Amino acid sequence: MDETRKNNNNAASTFDLLSQPFYLLGVLPAATIEELSEALEDRLSEGRTSQSDLLGARQIATNPKKRLKAELASLLDTPEGAAKGLIQRLKQKPRNEALKSEADRLSPLSRANLYAHIASSYPADATVLRGLVQAHAAIDVETLTEKIRQTRKSAGFPSPTPEQVNEALHDCECRT
Repeated sequence: MDETRKNNNNAASTFDLLSQPFYLLGVLPAATIEELSEALEDRLSEGRTSQSDLLGARQIATNPKKRLKAELASLLDTPEGAAKGLIQRLKQKPRNEALKSEADRLSPLSRANLYAHIASSYPADATVLRGLVQAHAAIDVETLTEKIRQTRKSAGFPSPTPEQVNEALHDCECRT
């Protein structure tokens, strides 16, 4: 029924990059309202993901407050082509050693999110946990806020303040 993840309500899916709203819809965080609507229609016609999951993903992606948490749980600070490529590789369920190597080449937020994905999908070892903690420590709120501002400008959404970004980081446990 669902190519991505059947069980979006369990704790592990919170950290599963493939269950994040943008990737469920097959778009990146810079997607406009029109692109989100087109992606929803495309995914619905494919029939591989439930309508309720797709509608929920679109609702999150179009609500600025909910969108912020989704942006922070994505590969936001990775160039679009590299993010698309990584999502495609994740769909192939690669070995966690390959993912760890890839994680170490990413920017802090994406690195933290990929390590969280690894930890939720595979047995977490000391390397994964250490990488996750180091990635969280390397996240710079000002740099991240600027990236979100640029992404939201492209997508046509209002930008959050640095305080909102910092609060959302703490709320979604994206930062230690």
